[in-house]
Amino acid sequence: MLAELSGRIAAVVDGGACAVGVESTVVAVAPGGALRLLRPGAVSRDALAEVGPVTLAAGDRASPGHTASHYAPATPVVLLDAPAVPEPGPVAVLAATDPGLAEALTAAGHDVRASRVLSARGDPEEAARGLFAALRALDSAGVARILVEPWPSDAGLGHAIRDRLRRAAGRG
Repeated sequence: MLAELSGRIAAVVDGGACAVGVESTVVAVAPGGALRLLRPGAVSRDALAEVGPVTLAAGDRASPGHTASHYAPATPVVLLDAPAVPEPGPVAVLAATDPGLAEALTAAGHDVRASRVLSARGDPEEAARGLFAALRALDSAGVARILVEPWPSDAGLGHAIRDRLRRAAGRG
């Protein structure tokens, strides 16, 4: 985080690792109490739905960090939501849950130089806590692209994880 802010601020107070990992949920409350989810986070849309009807704010810029590529590392990120065709150059792999993904991509012809797994157990809390650290580590691996396995579920915290991965790939 400090590297991203260097030269833009005077100091950073390091409070240690964040309990959740992804930024807060941002909700707009309209007159009458209707809820509009501006940015998914630890408070899931299912939890919000217990309070009242929730609509998703597609393309809404009313929330901080809501540009399409806001969460993007400097290295291009490619979501593996379709079969990956090998392209020239070294890649890093961010697996959502599959510890064998890097090996499978190597066997398919990719030049894999670094890899991370968000949660081999499929635990969204573990994945959310490690998401940005994994992206930063792979961003510094000196590769041409970061290939990312999408998070397998959109339920609960999975919605926020998928959102951040889409944004990292510039597909907000």
